[in-house]
Amino acid sequence: MVSRPKEPERPVPPSYPALLEFWALLAVLLAYAPDVCGQALQFTGWGTASLFCHSLLFAAAFPILFGLGLRVAGIPWRRGFLVALFSIVVHDALDIAQATDKVPFWPFSDRPVSLGAFSIPSGMLEEILLFGGGFMIFLLLRRLMGRPVLSVRGLKADLSPHARRIAGIHRILLAGVVLLAAATHSLRDHRERQLDSSRALIEGGWYADGRKLLEASDRWPSTAKAGRTDYLRGVASLGEGERDKAEAYFLKSFRADSTYLWVVVDLANLYANSPDPLPVRKRLVSPYLQTLRRDFRNRKEASDAVERIEALISPDARSR
Repeated sequence: MVSRPKEPERPVPPSYPALLEFWALLAVLLAYAPDVCGQALQFTGWGTASLFCHSLLFAAAFPILFGLGLRVAGIPWRRGFLVALFSIVVHDALDIAQATDKVPFWPFSDRPVSLGAFSIPSGMLEEILLFGGGFMIFLLLRRLMGRPVLSVRGLKADLSPHARRIAGIHRILLAGVVLLAAATHSLRDHRERQLDSSRALIEGGWYADGRKLLEASDRWPSTAKAGRTDYLRGVASLGEGERDKAEAYFLKSFRADSTYLWVVVDLANLYANSPDPLPVRKRLVSPYLQTLRRDFRNRKEASDAVERIEALISPDARSR
């Protein structure tokens, strides 16, 4: 309602009035843009697609393309750019406020950003109450200001018969987008439950069942953060005595997300307990010990792990 361009008052391309009919659909798609981008790129096998689509790099690049696309239809470039920029930045800010471990400065930094104690609820019912309540306040304020509420006056009379047909298509597409978003949200919840169950099975020693459920949880639209499924595959392989496979999976997980504490700990443990001579074990463990001391110095789990690992590679430890 606020960002919608004005009705045409001068000669404009034929697509201009029709595009106004699609403005609500565009606004909804813009609100989902980082998620749509991440889910679409998952099909390409790009493991860090979600990081890119929720980064400042995407927030800067996509609005430029969006603004240029609207300019073809006669919408001023600046309006399209600012609307897209606002939508994406707000989306990312709300994600961070839900403590979803987003890394907005990717690829320049893979450190997650958090708002600390401030957070908003992540449950669907709580979100409906929070944002639905905010929207009702917005509508009330518009009514008190004498602005149109849920409708735009005067546009229908200016539409050509072709544009009127487009208006009907718009309503169908808008309903479809919302239903698709709800279905994807539900399926993501299912994938998350599968991931949690597979983790519990693997940690409990039920490796075959855990692997099977893990593969299911890794299908679209997976909720697993970068490298998490490979980490669990590594845990299962290590439990089955396949050290080489475990090492490969742990390294793959570490390359995908070096900020995940437990893959750093398990790699350090793997090398500290290897059958190699002590000098070789020290060399292999060293970079992961440095990572634990530098990047996780405020985590008690990390300091405990460092203490255990240093004991394993100390000169007093029993030689292997």
